[in-house]
Amino acid sequence: MQLSEILGNRSIKEMNEQTNISEESLEALLEGNFEVLQRAKALGFVSILEREYQVDLNSLKEEINHYFHEHQSMESITLNVPQIEEQRGRSPLFLVLVFGLIVFASWYFITQFNSEKMTGWIPSMQAKFSSLLGSSETNSTLPQNIVESTLVKP
Repeated sequence: MQLSEILGNRSIKEMNEQTNISEESLEALLEGNFEVLQRAKALGFVSILEREYQVDLNSLKEEINHYFHEHQSMESITLNVPQIEEQRGRSPLFLVLVFGLIVFASWYFITQFNSEKMTGWIPSMQAKFSSLLGSSETNSTLPQNIVESTLVKP
């Protein structure tokens, strides 16, 4: 069965409303003007017409396949070229900024806090020495005791 036989009972406008295929595409299929259609669209439209009107349009499908086989040009072939993706990650500027922030924070900490403020956080070295030596002497005399104990007596 041909498309013209289906059309004999109906108008192109009625077919357009029932199948939602554009009137231009239906006219191109009816006239055999396949150059205005793409192969996939033309075969898809024929499949829709077969389904809607319960007809066999294999001859039209063969005609479409034959047309596109003969008129296939190299321009219509597209190759998928891999696209180079931009690397995602940390930029060198970000790493320099973080490093600079760490250096600044360290410098600020060292310059703003002296040993008097840090005694509560870090025990002084004198207190460590006095606990190691077991003496209960004051912190002012501890350095002399350390010096005396390290000297060798003749």
